[in-house]
Amino acid sequence: MSTTGISNTERVKEGIRYLKERSLFQTQDIAFASLLLRATTLKAHELSGAIRMLRKYKDNLPETFAEVMFGTDNNKLRVEVFPESNCLSVFGATSETWRKWMYSTFSASDRDWRSKLHCWLIANSPKNLNTLRLAGFEIAPDVVKLINKPTTDILSRYARADDLRPFQRVGVLQIEHWHGRAILADEMGLGKTIQALAYMELHPELEQVLVVCPATLKYNWQREANDWTERPSQVLSGRKVNYPARALRQLGIVIINYDILAAWKNVLKEARFQLVVFDEAHYLSNPKTQRTKAAVAIARSIPRTIAISGTPLKSRPIEIHTAISMVDKELFPSRLRFGMRYCRPKRNRFSGQWDFKGAERTDELFALLKQSVMIRRTKKEVLPELPDKVRTFVPLTMSASAWKKYREIATGIVRDAKGDAQTVPGLAKMEYLKQAVAEGKLPEVIDWVRDFLDNEGKLVLFATHRSIVDALSAKFKKECVTVYGGVPSKTRDTLVQQFQKDPKTKLFIGNIQAAGVGITLTAASAVAFMEFPWNPSDITQAEDRVHRIGQKDCVNVFYLAVSGTIEERIVETLNSKSRVVGQVLDGASSTEKGMLSSLLKDLENGNYM
Repeated sequence: MSTTGISNTERVKEGIRYLKERSLFQTQDIAFASLLLRATTLKAHELSGAIRMLRKYKDNLPETFAEVMFGTDNNKLRVEVFPESNCLSVFGATSETWRKWMYSTFSASDRDWRSKLHCWLIANSPKNLNTLRLAGFEIAPDVVKLINKPTTDILSRYARADDLRPFQRVGVLQIEHWHGRAILADEMGLGKTIQALAYMELHPELEQVLVVCPATLKYNWQREANDWTERPSQVLSGRKVNYPARALRQLGIVIINYDILAAWKNVLKEARFQLVVFDEAHYLSNPKTQRTKAAVAIARSIPRTIAISGTPLKSRPIEIHTAISMVDKELFPSRLRFGMRYCRPKRNRFSGQWDFKGAERTDELFALLKQSVMIRRTKKEVLPELPDKVRTFVPLTMSASAWKKYREIATGIVRDAKGDAQTVPGLAKMEYLKQAVAEGKLPEVIDWVRDFLDNEGKLVLFATHRSIVDALSAKFKKECVTVYGGVPSKTRDTLVQQFQKDPKTKLFIGNIQAAGVGITLTAASAVAFMEFPWNPSDITQAEDRVHRIGQKDCVNVFYLAVSGTIEERIVETLNSKSRVVGQVLDGASSTEKGMLSSLLKDLENGNYM
């Protein structure tokens, strides 16, 4: 192509013609390419270099693209609300070229030409509005208000709507407004699971629902589903497919973890689910893994998709591209172009492949996603609606051998106890039973903590037994500090300051008795307990290491307990506002039976066995 001896305008037009003739971009690419580079002013003398780039990436179109391409003044391209209708009035796109673009871009049900008004009527979906914005149309302020105003009437269908916090109600309505295709990206602790379940309950006709999540969250989903919905639920385990598709359709909410998704792919596709939820959707960041390929294949046939991720952009936007594509495949259809625009690309000097591990223009991307598919609130934004602490029971499981050991110890306690559980031998054996649970769930606790540190930030983790503290410390030694009874005071202060000030020190592991009082750990806004004291005041004091003066966030408290064991009963008792529990170890009186006596009765009755 020669551009010698022609004007700047002709040079730009020649460049566009050159690209079109060689099919270097399609009509449907115009909207995407033009908006993402509106901030880029391409000078005429830079066109030759841009053409070389466009040959490979279809990127870097000039800001005046619409004017050059369609011969239209950008100032005349505008979108307004069409009076007394559910449509948008689109003005300025009147040429034959624009007509072709409208026909190729919008479906027949979404567009209509009104010759008398000399404008197009376009259905007012977020997707259509975003396409017009990308193409360079000026959007009137009242259009934005209209498009982002979901109806509130539908919440009356949900029996527990009044139990939702105001921002959660808004989130559910927004998912509804986007027809069940959304990225739910609220910060940790704002109830993303609850919002997804509430949306399910708005639509009883969606009888078959699939939830895909990390293994450590499967039973938490089941617990929340039992609490917030009227639906049955079933957790799938193992790679052996033991349910046919017909049976899966009868299970209500089917919950499966990412690790085994590929093994179940075919039967899950055959089950014809009507809604799929991908929790911690950044697990699908690598499109080459079996889990991601399986997730994409399963989601392709399901009409509604909700992707959940509390840290959707993080430092690597490329990690959320798969989730975006599953929710709205037309928003960013090209992973390459997405990476070139938002992921600070670097070419590998040896392989020639692009590396998309960086981030740039994240404000632009954030704005685009919020306008079209993403719901994102931070704790700071909704702090007035939050309590000081949000407590969450995280149900874990144990291996078969750990359960066998637990039941043997529990059976021995029942056999040996002759009525008084508060003797020293009774206390010791009950403590031994607690330790057996802690050892049995240790692998799942480690997985849960690993997920948390990778995605949420700093964490304070409390345990009771030294062996458990040591095991955790050994697993996370490169990123944690540990405080137990044998740590000198001066050393303890140094470790606390390291956790408070060093961003690389993400985990504080403490013995409840040694680290549960007298220190400040406000660098974190989350506390987890993997073992539990007998005294409720001990757990409150430990929580308050994070919830102290200087803490500006709501504190999230996680109880990592094994369902069906005495841990579940202890947590229920410790967390009950109506129960007065005596300080058993100190011999203090109580208005109710001591916790140990109550636990013994449960064991004698066959509960928690």
